[in-house]
Amino acid sequence: MRFGAARVAWKSCRAAAGAAINVACAALLAITPPRPDPLLTTARICLQLRRPRRAYDAVAGVNVVDVRTAERMMKLAAALCTRGLRAEAKDVLRRAIALAPHAATPRSALILLLEEDLRAAGGNISLEQWAELEDLLENR
Repeated sequence: MRFGAARVAWKSCRAAAGAAINVACAALLAITPPRPDPLLTTARICLQLRRPRRAYDAVAGVNVVDVRTAERMMKLAAALCTRGLRAEAKDVLRRAIALAPHAATPRSALILLLEEDLRAAGGNISLEQWAELEDLLENR
């Protein structure tokens, strides 16, 4: 087999594997019961399979949070952030704060992300972002 043919075969094999992983993640999301622990486990599996958007979809289904679950959501938000999904990471943290307002870890993580945005923008952020940051800092 020539080198060019081997490269084409590798690319098609990799594409087929990627499609299979997408289908597996979608099927896993479809059968996961709507409880926090299974949803967060599914999100972690999707992250390990390098499907961060599917992980975000799984976290969006979480509707009851205790402190431990809020910390797990914070770790997932950090993983989303490292994969370039900052907006989704902020949404996960906001959801954790809304569902567990007594949990300090997600609140601190969101404050750090918003402060990074503030520094990156040179202080030029929207009024909504200023208000959110001030609210988070006041309610610490």
